Amino acid sequence: MQVNVTLPVRLPLVSFSPQILSISKHHQKAPYSLILPFFDQVAPFIVQRLPIQPDLLGEACRVMGIATADFIMITLPRTLPELFASCDQKVLDSITKEVSAKPSALLLKHSHKILAHIFLLPTQSLTNKALNFVVKVLIDATGSSIDIQSVVKSCVVPLLAELVVVMGDENEGIARQVSCHFTSCFLR
Repeated sequence: MQVNVTLPVRLPLVSFSPQILSISKHHQKAPYSLILPFFDQVAPFIVQRLPIQPDLLGEACRVMGIATADFIMITLPRTLPELFASCDQKVLDSITKEVSAKPSALLLKHSHKILAHIFLLPTQSLTNKALNFVVKVLIDATGSSIDIQSVVKSCVVPLLAELVVVMGDENEGIARQVSCHFTSCFLR
């Protein structure tokens, strides 16, 4: 059973700390272990607020007993796909500052997950915008011309593995959408 966690946008995590610590004590679990099953919801929430609420990351990591850079590195597969899909340069810059890495290095390491998420965007225009952002990040890093086809080819096997799972979705519309977006990438 998946529980959706909806936290108020501007409410600092500090107010949640005593509750989390109390619950973890009650269940005789470390706060990190208690929160881990909810990282898919918690990590993007915290990371997307880095530029406007940097203390949120620090407080969350203090409660979990983990270094901020470690939290970001552990959650990159959960956070980078949405950041690249939304073309969020500010958050991407905040992440790269925290982990001392270049955006292009993070992109290349997680390219199959990022691209799979982009190909699942609801419209072709959103997909194209995100693919252009991916290319821009790589061009900014290298200074040379790069096309999205080259990026896709560099991770085609793990990317296809990610997409095959989605292609088997009961909703045929999702499978068609992925197929259409993926195919149009090579027709650019």
